[in-house]
Amino acid sequence: MVLSPQAQRAWKLGTAVVTSITSFHVVFQVDYGDQEHVFTDLQKWYRGKVDDLLIGGIKVKVEDNKKNNDNVGDYDASQ
Repeated sequence: MVLSPQAQRAWKLGTAVVTSITSFHVVFQVDYGDQEHVFTDLQKWYRGKVDDLLIGGIKVKVEDNKKNNDNVGDYDASQ
């Protein structure tokens, strides 16, 4: 069965969209553990930009997980 040119274009577009979404997720969202990996710097940059966007200028202090297992941050809204 041969697809029409319009169906081929739609298939290629769908493939490009799914590939882009999957690549974005793998690079920026996946947690690879505590060790350094090839995407560490990109993930730190991305997460910093998302934090700036979501919390604006609010300073957030998060304690180290090894010291405090409840993973609760102290918010300093005075600045």
